Amino acid sequence: MTRPPTSPFLPSRRHFLGALATLPLLAGCQTTSTRPGPWRSLFNRRDLSGWVIDLGHPPGQADTRDPRSVFQVVETDGEAAIRVSGEGLGGLRTTEEFGNYHLELQFKWGELRFPPRLTEPRDSGLLYHGLPDPNPETGWIESLELGLLEGGETGDFWSVPGIHGQRIVVDIRGQDIPVPQRRYADQAIRFDPQGRWYRGVSAGILNSADREFPRGQWNTVELMCVGQTAVHFLNGQVNLALTHARRRVDGREEPVTRGLLQLQSEGAETYFRRLRVRSLPEIPPHVLAAAGLTDGL
Repeated sequence: MTRPPTSPFLPSRRHFLGALATLPLLAGCQTTSTRPGPWRSLFNRRDLSGWVIDLGHPPGQADTRDPRSVFQVVETDGEAAIRVSGEGLGGLRTTEEFGNYHLELQFKWGELRFPPRLTEPRDSGLLYHGLPDPNPETGWIESLELGLLEGGETGDFWSVPGIHGQRIVVDIRGQDIPVPQRRYADQAIRFDPQGRWYRGVSAGILNSADREFPRGQWNTVELMCVGQTAVHFLNGQVNLALTHARRRVDGREEPVTRGLLQLQSEGAETYFRRLRVRSLPEIPPHVLAAAGLTDGL
């Protein structure tokens, strides 16, 4: 990935508010109230109904089965959870699209690791605003990612390539990361709600702080998405925010405001539970302030 330009950029208030006014709410929740809708579960605690398994395979060897049970329902800590073994690349995606919503889930790391990350920090992710056609080599859908990465980077951002390659870009506030401090060469910016604006970013963006609990403990992840704006939370605090999400297609830019959700398999055993969602007509003002999304909007 190419490092994005670093010239200051502020999206216009007219563009931001106009996008919010024209977008549909979470599917099945048609309301004009400015209050969040009621919570509903995305996991019935019995099976994977409402979800589709996508496994990565070499070109020409696509297989929709899951013979190794990479994704399965188990009981852990006295409660049903979705276990992702991490063996091989893949994803578990919803059959339903979502827009203008507040998502909440809990995750914790298991002990197992597999190639290509056998000795690397444990890695997974929550993909959102995704398209339905996964990349056959990874099983991942073209989407935005709220990264789950052990060692201080849970809550970061990546633009995930799908079958058509990497096309999603965003605008974000942040600061340059000095080269010696970069964990990945293409993750050159750390989110900072008081930082300057970066335009058209597709490379990784590091979250603002390490708020992850020690391995074996459950972490609470939240995601608020309204229009082209998304806010990542970890354990009750804003960890990253982005706006003006769009997809570059044939020389034009299309707003990215809704889509599928997907849980990643990326070499690490991971458990998910208490997945729930509600409609969200607007991001609360105090969240926008904490995310640095009030000035100039």
